[in-house]
Amino acid sequence: MQELKEKHVKLIDNKPRKLFGNRYAFIHHPNKLSGVLTKLIEGEFDSTFGPRSQR
Repeated sequence: MQELKEKHVKLIDNKPRKLFGNRYAFIHHPNKLSGVLTKLIEGEFDSTFGPRSQR
């Protein structure tokens, strides 16, 4: 996120949120990317099945 801030990317979240032991942050508002909400995810996460700790 620091690299994005240095490049003057407008972030929705200034610090990561936490969910199931993983960190994530939304980085662009959907109206800036043709309706696509973009996020960064850090941790062991399988987007198909959800957090591995919950399987």
